[in-house]
Amino acid sequence: TNRTTFQLRILDVNDAPSFTLEGNLVGRRVTECTVAGTCARSYPNFMRDLSVGPVSEGAQVPSVTVAMDSSYHGSFDQLPAIDPVTGALTFTLKQYAHTLPTNPIPVTVTVRDDGGTTN
Repeated sequence: TNRTTFQLRILDVNDAPSFTLEGNLVGRRVTECTVAGTCARSYPNFMRDLSVGPVSEGAQVPSVTVAMDSSYHGSFDQLPAIDPVTGALTFTLKQYAHTLPTNPIPVTVTVRDDGGTTN
């Protein structure tokens, strides 16, 4: 009989971030933009309850990506973005964007943290 002693190191798993969105903007008509210079839109607290994981992951920094098919970019002077600190959704419509045949616009929101994916 041969015995060997060894140490086993258990690594934490990097949990995926979680968040809640205010909800779909479908059905909530975004105000038409007919006057140049008045087309910026802001929805405070659109993203809530952003968490990078348990307390042990609290130092991780989240980043938010708002993506859509590039065929919809023509409706915007500034593409939609969400501030990970305030949760505000902001974008700037092109003047008369409401007349374009692009409604509704499907958008994907992705949150990543800098904790890596190796564990």
